[in-house]
Amino acid sequence: MTEETTTPKTRKPRATKQVAETAPVDNVSIEEAVVDQTVITGPEQAPSSPASNMHSNPEGVVGSQVADRTFNKLIDSDPAPVVVVDGMTAVYSAKNLRWSEVGTLTKGYNIVTKEAAEKWLTLAGTREATPEEVATYYGV
Repeated sequence: MTEETTTPKTRKPRATKQVAETAPVDNVSIEEAVVDQTVITGPEQAPSSPASNMHSNPEGVVGSQVADRTFNKLIDSDPAPVVVVDGMTAVYSAKNLRWSEVGTLTKGYNIVTKEAAEKWLTLAGTREATPEEVATYYGV
């Protein structure tokens, strides 16, 4: 076996390096270059820490301030009047449905005629909803 000797490849210097090496450089300090410049600054502000949405009540239960505000708005607002119409039924649908002969159901609770409810209840993902369930959903 013979040992091969490899010679390292020498790189040809780039043109920018050659210019940088040959260009004359004046010894200028930064203090001499910056003369009579005014700097505009804003008022000093202390860094603020992000506000947390979480809090605990006197019992030590952790809650959300946004949820508390929303809940208080629901309690303070007047409940919508409940209108009971004979011949209507509440149907819950798990997804949006459309049936050309019957109509359309959106995801959630729908009030439909008893005849339409009989047809809708034959499909998967629909069920009859109790009046108490609908009243709880709408916050009544």
